[in-house]
Amino acid sequence: MIFRILNIYKQKKTIYTMKAFNIFLVSCLVSVTLWGQDDTENLVESDTAIFSMSIEELLSLDYEVESATKTKTTVQKAPSVVRLFTKEDFQQFGFTTIQDVLNSVPGMQIQEYRAGHQLVWIRGVQARYNNKVLLLVDGIPMRDSYYGNFNIDEMFPLEAIDKIEVLNGPGSVLYGANSFSGVINITTKKKGKSVGADYGTLNTYSVQGEYDINNFYANANYYHTDGFQPEYMTDGKSRAVNQTSTGQFGLLKYNNEKFSAMAGIAKYGQPYKYRDTKKEYYFDRMPIFGNLKYKHDFSDSSSLSVNAYANYFQFNRGKQKYKSSDSNELKEQSENPLNTMLLGGDIDYNLNIKKHGMIVGLSWQQDRALDIYEDITYSLDPEDLGREEVISDPNISRDNIGLFIQDVYAITDEINLTAGLRYDILSDFDNQFNYRAGVTGQWENGLYGKVLYGTAYRVPSYREYVTLDAPNASLEPEYLKTFEAQIGYLINKKIDINLTLYNNIYDNFIQEIVVDSITESNGEFIEIDDEMAFNWKSRKISGLELNSSIRSINNLVLNVGASYILRAKETAGTLDEGIYTSQTVVATEAEIPFLSKFNTYVNANYTIKENYSLGTNLSYFSKRSVTDDYQSDSDVQNVDNANGFIKLDAHTQAKFFKKKLTLMFKVNNVLNSKIYSPPYGGSDQYDVEWMGRNYRLSATFIF
Repeated sequence: MIFRILNIYKQKKTIYTMKAFNIFLVSCLVSVTLWGQDDTENLVESDTAIFSMSIEELLSLDYEVESATKTKTTVQKAPSVVRLFTKEDFQQFGFTTIQDVLNSVPGMQIQEYRAGHQLVWIRGVQARYNNKVLLLVDGIPMRDSYYGNFNIDEMFPLEAIDKIEVLNGPGSVLYGANSFSGVINITTKKKGKSVGADYGTLNTYSVQGEYDINNFYANANYYHTDGFQPEYMTDGKSRAVNQTSTGQFGLLKYNNEKFSAMAGIAKYGQPYKYRDTKKEYYFDRMPIFGNLKYKHDFSDSSSLSVNAYANYFQFNRGKQKYKSSDSNELKEQSENPLNTMLLGGDIDYNLNIKKHGMIVGLSWQQDRALDIYEDITYSLDPEDLGREEVISDPNISRDNIGLFIQDVYAITDEINLTAGLRYDILSDFDNQFNYRAGVTGQWENGLYGKVLYGTAYRVPSYREYVTLDAPNASLEPEYLKTFEAQIGYLINKKIDINLTLYNNIYDNFIQEIVVDSITESNGEFIEIDDEMAFNWKSRKISGLELNSSIRSINNLVLNVGASYILRAKETAGTLDEGIYTSQTVVATEAEIPFLSKFNTYVNANYTIKENYSLGTNLSYFSKRSVTDDYQSDSDVQNVDNANGFIKLDAHTQAKFFKKKLTLMFKVNNVLNSKIYSPPYGGSDQYDVEWMGRNYRLSATFIF
């Protein structure tokens, strides 16, 4: 492996304006206020009518999913392991964030990360960023192209979401690169007339409004918190840091039978919750995204769908470095714009011939950097002042053209055979071929089952292979082969119990480790002191997932699940000569650290009377395995942080004024448990602490 620092090209800093966003957000809020004064007679037809339904009406609805086939099918028949959560589930179980929802998916572990965002680990696939999971919002891939990362809770308020589909497993045949460990597919609302507000611990508050008229829908949200202050930073020392976070969100949609258009914008900023005490980082992100969709039905058996999208991700990171841990005297200050753009489109042709349901698709996607650099605005060393690009070409771009075909063949009325192929033409890496095959069956007695096999891949992010500080130009895409088997039982559409077995094998798994320095073959010494990405030789993970949904039995609603990792092994292989790291790297097969082998959750809601209910969300994670150098760089080393934990949330809801007003009081972490995420980004660092007991009071009024 040859490492080299690529040529630096200086570019002028681009200045972006926020005027468009402010006008958009204010317009949404004003529209919500004005529109809310009439049209109340349309309440029954709007999505907010769910608040006036009984539990039986809410939970016996027969919902369909689209993520597994790009056409509508049931969860039981879908040729993937799919979990579905609707806005009715959000209300029943007291979910207030996307994190709440994902915590109720078997096989998923949500971790807090030092930068202040949540890590989504599906079936043991760890990463410091959410670049191994594909997040789709109304068909738009949501990520920045520098890290390949997305934020969930900061970027999208749950009040704007109609449903969330989660694929536990690869989706590369339909979605191409980066639908690697799983797919989170969010569908935003089309209807709704409400306003809401909440207030909670640490001066946390938000306001939101939504309204639909004819075929238009608008949603706006504002969020603020003074933020949680952890006891220790990553070096095990204490420093009080401003933890204030804010978020603004706006969405406009238009829908009719053939055409839809969506435009959205989010602006959110917060400090890195955890750095060593000699540094303070913060970031501001502002994704501006939108798409146009068109569907034409040629006949009852064929249709054409077109989706064109754009996602401009404005991203700025600020850094302050102090002379020492207990000093406020600046050593260096810098700004680090990491702006990127994602453009793309899909054309899908659906054809139903006798027993075949076929889809043929063509996709194009381009990601590009927009003048990425670092501007050191203050330094005690005058030679450091000026500008340093952080990737080789601050305006780099990549293209991906994909062609795919998938056929669902009805062998009998109960059994379907699914087969799919995809070929991707990549500008920066070798072209990729992926496939999937599966047999699904569902019988009249409620029994159903699936046997699935498929592949997926992910290309490295800019951060992983072309950064100035730690490049790895020889990094290759990572590859996954997976086998899944599921058996389930559906009773009267109100009780669904299923068990899934999976076995995943990863080749060239991309892993980041902290590298101290590199000595190249010509003898040149390069100090790195940063994370670098490498292709691990292999990783093997297998496990079981159990899920049981019991809907409305004697006013009780339950969603219960559990996951158990049977095997979690990785083989790193040897690093090239001249690469020096203080982090533990085991060349031969070893246990994957920082995973909880067993976790379980219980979501429950009990209706005391028609307008009053109590609910609880309970989760348990078993003890994590750790490395030999775990917290070794910390002054307050405490290996008990890796012990298992129980987290209990509880809420109560009451409805007034003919169910138009809903009040909810929620307590998170009722037991005030001490919970930590692992120090993923240097195993010798101190862990990331979760927030203790906190409260939230919310009110929602439906027009």
